[in-house]
Amino acid sequence: MKLKSPEFDSKKMPINFKLTYMDQWVDNLLSQERVVDIILPRMISRQLLIQKGEVQPRKYYVEAEESEADEESDYQSDSD
Repeated sequence: MKLKSPEFDSKKMPINFKLTYMDQWVDNLLSQERVVDIILPRMISRQLLIQKGEVQPRKYYVEAEESEADEESDYQSDSD
């Protein structure tokens, strides 16, 4: 990342860039109001959007497929 104002090392040399990790970058985007001189809009929680009726509740297809497979299967466990 390019720094707004340089930092100086022990030899008084300016440091204009710094390394950052991807998870720190994403955390900054989600938690700070201004990142890289851009004001980002606030994210609205999914629960609030569901209550307003703007999005549908999530469907978890893995659970639905498992329950359908259990109903259609003729398998009987020996351990019961």
